Amino acid sequence: MFLTKFLSMLARFFIVIFWCVLFIAFLYTPHLGRFLRSERSLSIFTWSSLLDPIYLKKFEYETGIRLYVSYYESNDELLSKMQSTKGTGYDLIFPSDYMLVMLHKKGYLKKIDKTRLNFLEKLDPKLLGHYFDSKNEYSIPYFWAVYGLGVDLEYYKGKIPEATWGLVFDEKIMPPTISMTDGIRESVYIAGQYLFGSIDALKEPANLEKVKNLLIAQKKHVEVYSEERSEDILLAKSCPVVVGLSNDIWRATRQNPNIIFLIPKEGSFLDIDSIVIPKTTEKDDLIYEFINYLYRDEVFAHHVQKYGLCPTIANSEVEERENFCPSGQQFKLLHFFKDIVSKSKLNEVWVAVMAS
Repeated sequence: MFLTKFLSMLARFFIVIFWCVLFIAFLYTPHLGRFLRSERSLSIFTWSSLLDPIYLKKFEYETGIRLYVSYYESNDELLSKMQSTKGTGYDLIFPSDYMLVMLHKKGYLKKIDKTRLNFLEKLDPKLLGHYFDSKNEYSIPYFWAVYGLGVDLEYYKGKIPEATWGLVFDEKIMPPTISMTDGIRESVYIAGQYLFGSIDALKEPANLEKVKNLLIAQKKHVEVYSEERSEDILLAKSCPVVVGLSNDIWRATRQNPNIIFLIPKEGSFLDIDSIVIPKTTEKDDLIYEFINYLYRDEVFAHHVQKYGLCPTIANSEVEERENFCPSGQQFKLLHFFKDIVSKSKLNEVWVAVMAS
């Protein structure tokens, strides 16, 4: 009987130990995964429509370097993940401009060793030296896109409407249904650009209130709030006008020639996704080998063509798309989503809009 009790207690002990080990493993799975991975490997955190898995496999086959890729759907998700791991766990990330500023301020980024890059002289000068990294010490511009309007000309009987944000804000000219971006910062800043001609005006609380009222008035026309689905919305003819990124609208135009992209006369915004290196990584040799691969002419051109993104390489041998990737005077009408309104204020505006 004593032996039976002893064996029973021993069994319960091992069961408790098993569940404790399982719980700890669950908490530290990302760290365990990194520990078990080969030294010749890279962990990449990126947008879902930026790197073609086929070309990632080609790199692995060519170099023997294993790539572990994770995806995020927003810059906020990227920041949250970096904060939760204190900047560890990734060897390469692809933040947008304003998020790059936040990551740098938190000390998460490592300086770029420009001597190890074989394509620097080919980068387009107009995409260098911007506010988020004035000397490009921490970032390499990879691709960019422009916010604008996707328009179905069938609704307008073949006539091109005036290129203005009024198509989604002005009751006199906007269609009954539109699609608006679901990005909080993007929605507020676009409305501010339309009302005041500059997002700097949003520093004034009274102007932020006007933006909130404009977005509330707009809401009855909004069929859907979405940025990722703008291509599908246009092709399905759910809305004749959508607010979206140039690369998404470009893909829609390839399937329907009646769809066009307009950059509003009031000015718009560009989004530069850059390559940055987390400070904690120690795999610099592998990292620079992969970066140079991404900027190899045929690899770079493939990604531009597949995803419709604007190239950061000057005079790239890719399909001409000036309407989607402006230069000259039209490029000067483009601005950045600078961090001039606090996240809490932006959320207050958006909660009020959604609750209206």
